[in-house]
Amino acid sequence: MEITKNGEIIFEVKVIPNSPNTAIVLQDQLLSVRVNKPSNQGKANIELIKILSNFFQISKSNICIVKGTKSRNKKISLVGLNDEKKEEIRIKIQQVQMKQ
Repeated sequence: MEITKNGEIIFEVKVIPNSPNTAIVLQDQLLSVRVNKPSNQGKANIELIKILSNFFQISKSNICIVKGTKSRNKKISLVGLNDEKKEEIRIKIQQVQMKQ
């Protein structure tokens, strides 16, 4: 995870489509998001944004897939967040990493 000079939070995730349930876990040193939607027609991407929005408690409009829209490995950007919310997100990502 990195925070850019303009305040964006950038991190990578691996999406696992067609999962029986949704979850955010650490797999191979990378955040993995299990989604219960197929990867065709962008359905998994839409579900990914919804899951991240709920997990981080931010608006879906604050989340952007900047790389990998047609790949399981994606680069995510979180924009338009205040410093307090950025710190909350940093802590949540660390908590997922520590559970593993």
